[in-house]
Formats: sequence, C-alpha cells, structure tokens
Amino acid sequence: MTWHRDPRLRVLLIAVLTAGAFISSAWIGDPGALFLLPVMLAGGLFGRWAGISTGVLAAGLLAIAQVVADDDTGLTVFASTVAGLAVYVPAGLIVGWLSESRVELAQE
Repeated sequence: MTWHRDPRLRVLLIAVLTAGAFISSAWIGDPGALFLLPVMLAGGLFGRWAGISTGVLAAGLLAIAQVVADDDTGLTVFASTVAGLAVYVPAGLIVGWLSESRVELAQE
C-alpha cells in the first residue's frame, strides 16, 4: 500500500484541515469556505456518510469557534450553525454520493 492510499493518513489529513479551519475561524472570526475543504475531501475519499458526518462536525466547530472568538452570541450563533448545516452537509452528501457512484461504475 502506498502512502497516499493509507486510510489513516487520509483521516489525519482531514483532521488537520478541520483543525486548521477551526483555529483560523476562532482566531480570525470568519472562516469563509475553509470548512468546505475537509467536508468535501471526506466525502470524496470515504463516501457520503463521512461527508455528512464531517459536515455536521464542521457546523458544530463553527459554532464553538464563534463562541470562543466572542464575535457573535445568542441567536446569531444559532443562525450561523443552521446556515453551516445547510451548506456543509449537502456539500458532503453530494461529493460523497458522486464518489460512491464513480466507484460503482468502475466496478461494473
């Protein structure tokens, strides 16, 4: 098995990207699309359930980062968490579904 196909290294890469997005969003305040990279990478490498799970995790980390950064409190944290769920979860689902479909077509 080559190093780039090792699932442990793939999970480590996703974890490092997620942690980097969390740290930068807590430090800077606005993560932009930083959380989309690990969500879409997880979906592409491990399928739709990994993409969905990483999307939920990213939305939760976004809320925690906003509370830690003390940028927003109360309803705005809730609203941004819902918006994060509305963006990150479908992105992970779509990329994961496309990845699984590609694998199924390659097996046929």
